[in-house]
Amino acid sequence: MPTASSPVAPTDPAAPNNSQYELIKVRGTTYRVAFKDSAYFNGRELMNTRALNMDISLLKNTVPGTSEMWLPVGTRDDAAIPRAGGIVYAFREDAMREDAIARPSSNSWSGCTFPTGSLTSSASNNVTKMTACGTNVNKPEDGVVDPPNNPANNISPKPVDFYPDPDRLPYGFRLRNAANLARGSTAAGEPAYGLTLVSDNPVAIQGDFNCHSTPSNSQTCGTPIEEFSEPLANDWSNFYDRTSLNINTFGKPAGDQWRATEILSDAVNILSTNFCDGSIEDGILTANSTLNTTVDISNYGCQSTQQFTSYLNQARPNNSLPSGAKWARENPADLTSPIKISPNGNPLYFPSGSTTETEYPKDNYFTLNSQTNAIRPVDIAKSNQRVNAIIVSGIVPSRQYQGYGGMHNFPRFLEDWRGQDLYISGSFIQLNFSTSATGLYDQETWNFGNAAPSTPELLYYYQAPNRQWGFDVALQYTKPGPLAKRLTTGGNARSEFYKELPIDDPYINILRCASTNQGTKIDPSVSSADCT
Repeated sequence: MPTASSPVAPTDPAAPNNSQYELIKVRGTTYRVAFKDSAYFNGRELMNTRALNMDISLLKNTVPGTSEMWLPVGTRDDAAIPRAGGIVYAFREDAMREDAIARPSSNSWSGCTFPTGSLTSSASNNVTKMTACGTNVNKPEDGVVDPPNNPANNISPKPVDFYPDPDRLPYGFRLRNAANLARGSTAAGEPAYGLTLVSDNPVAIQGDFNCHSTPSNSQTCGTPIEEFSEPLANDWSNFYDRTSLNINTFGKPAGDQWRATEILSDAVNILSTNFCDGSIEDGILTANSTLNTTVDISNYGCQSTQQFTSYLNQARPNNSLPSGAKWARENPADLTSPIKISPNGNPLYFPSGSTTETEYPKDNYFTLNSQTNAIRPVDIAKSNQRVNAIIVSGIVPSRQYQGYGGMHNFPRFLEDWRGQDLYISGSFIQLNFSTSATGLYDQETWNFGNAAPSTPELLYYYQAPNRQWGFDVALQYTKPGPLAKRLTTGGNARSEFYKELPIDDPYINILRCASTNQGTKIDPSVSSADCT
């Protein structure tokens, strides 16, 4: 495992919890490591989530004392044994996918009812009949069962049920310090190897990722490089006015640290550097009637100036402890040990002057419905973050009044991005329905049988960014990655479904007559008669 002794001095004493690097302490000395497991609260899944953090800046360098590296460079296609570099297959043994949880089957297919808003009740329709036959997952004492298989194809609709199975564990991986993926030769003709990450678990990207910028040894974006020398305006007003191509730099290994990168996973979350993991007891120690409370994040090594952690996004106690009361600890002699939790899942405390543990009332929690007029205290994201990748991932199903978020929410969010710019260049490919990260986009109702109301969406776990997104044309300047190479097959078979329209076709004329902000036509050769 690549290590280095304190490469960057932490700004706080809690070095192992630093949110920028994966740090451990060994006999009082702090070391930076490439892999470290951590946990944060996922507001969309509404549960604690574990993530194996991967420090890409260490993984692409040589392991100290050896000539090996975790992300190899690879060899040329014309080598005796060509090898692609940077392929990672990742999975967690402690994760639990929804379709891997086996329960007794419920009623027969014909005995199941259909959810509100289904388009059809056809016995052969396996997608719209997403039902648990009336099971209520909020009442485990009533019994939680699996839906029956579709008799037409013997396939279970469970992976696309309207509610997440309560026993699933959507654990996954998180990429950090990955602004620069470049490694290996940049000589003319040499291949530029990026990263291909394949996982059936969720993946999170925190901070800048695979930036288009001048090559350097740092993990920063520096000055972004675009396809044209003229920078694209935030409002895209000069989209058609740029003329000077960066032919010798953009997408070229010698002039651009960007590399073609692919991520195939169950879901992809985009996190800013301000995202602060925190601790599960943050939501307990801040128990009071004020929704937008804060915590002291100095113990977590977080980079944000906001005093919020992910665990303030959970259903947390909304009443302060009685005067003089104290939370019970697992080790009564150590006030830094974890708060003691009852078998019912509620924290325990000692009333003032008492040595008897008392359970916090289970009904005194902030809930989704009690926060209608306020935004839950999520981290305020850092602006101008850049992500460049091909993202192949899954979505959750939708029904009447309860959508899956649409393409603009294909990458998932857990922070308050209001007013913040997020730049994503690459490609979005929807592969299937998610089976691990199956938390609903619209959280109005989680159970089958409860119709979603026709009211505004319930989205308190995040706020949307200013989406500066588009296809990364650099993908056309380089060879496809190992994954794309296997998914794309070229051919010259004639298409019987499309034909080339003549230049005087009315629709083509509309496109040719479009004007720039300066009033000039996109096609200078178009005549006035064509545009009438």
